[in-house]
Amino acid sequence: MGIFLGLWGYDASSNQPPDGFLLAAVGNDPTLNVSYHRAQMIAATMAGKIVVAEDAQDGSVVGVALWFPPGITMFASEDQDRIAFQPFITKCPPSIQTWWNDHFLVEHPKSCQRMFGRNWFNNAWQLELLAIGPGHQGKGIGSALVRDGQQRIFKERKLIYLDTQKEQNVRALYLCSIGNPRRRNCISKHSRLGFISALASFSVVNTSSIVIAETFLCFA
Repeated sequence: MGIFLGLWGYDASSNQPPDGFLLAAVGNDPTLNVSYHRAQMIAATMAGKIVVAEDAQDGSVVGVALWFPPGITMFASEDQDRIAFQPFITKCPPSIQTWWNDHFLVEHPKSCQRMFGRNWFNNAWQLELLAIGPGHQGKGIGSALVRDGQQRIFKERKLIYLDTQKEQNVRALYLCSIGNPRRRNCISKHSRLGFISALASFSVVNTSSIVIAETFLCFA
């Protein structure tokens, strides 16, 4: 598990801004970051698919993509909840436990249904997480991991969806909202990975931070 931890920017020398959703998920307590990402990895090991990118010279892991197949979401099953989610959530203060159990895990699926339609759950793979090591970003590794997923998933005639609230993530994946002047320089690259912007207004709110999550959908 430790080989993956550097992919989320735990290098003390990194000057990257913190991920907004992560701040919300852990109640702005960075000591819980590793526990949360460990929960994601365990859940994907149990019910999803993990794809890694390795350095061709030394074999070190430089990128990872976590996928969940149609009909399955992270932490949703009893086994995932018990083995992956509970070891993380029990470390959180009561306010964050309430946020997860009563707000996010309840409202996020409803938000996706409003945006993607009633059958989205059974028709799409979810790209739950895409992480590239700080020293390896901007080299096409993330694009390669996404395309690897596209090649496999589109053969199933399924869709791919992801949601992200961080502008840096949007630019990195060329997920551009057509007509938004802040992203106009990305429009020519918009179709490179096939993602198009969906209507998104799901708010991630807890006592420590407020994040507006922009959701994007990829069509076959």
